[in-house]
Amino acid sequence: YIMEAALDPLNGAGAQGLAPQLARRCGAIRTGAVSKRTTLLLLRLRYHIVAVHNEQERPLLAEDTLALAFAGAPQNAEWLDPAAAEQLLLAYPEANISPEQASDFVRKVEEGFDLLRPMVEQAARQRGEELLEAHHRVRKASKVRNVRYRVEAQLPPDVLGIYVYLPKV
Repeated sequence: YIMEAALDPLNGAGAQGLAPQLARRCGAIRTGAVSKRTTLLLLRLRYHIVAVHNEQERPLLAEDTLALAFAGAPQNAEWLDPAAAEQLLLAYPEANISPEQASDFVRKVEEGFDLLRPMVEQAARQRGEELLEAHHRVRKASKVRNVRYRVEAQLPPDVLGIYVYLPKV
């Protein structure tokens, strides 16, 4: 429900009797979990898994999500490993930040997104390769023969959320 509310343009206002703004797609918090400004991007990835049998292609749509994170500003992003990005999901707010400040930090990420796009798309293609490898393992185990597969990433990925983590001062 919370994820659905975050994607709702009305942000869950009045839905199922719960308070409006239960979840947001963008935000900023101050936390002891980071030592410098760090941004988490929540992405929805889409792929076509194309099966080719007797020269006939059959596409199958696959979706995935990915949490990518970087420290610093978009202009000099230091990309974090996947485990560190996932750890950010466990961070909790430890100090207040004004709505104006939060909005400003998110806006900086939005304005610098063209600088982030190459890494975001590279990560999507890499995840597609992992999906293809997993698909091959399943098909091999089920003894499917005479079928070739390829995965086509549908770029750019959808940005579901932008979350900025600021060090606690």
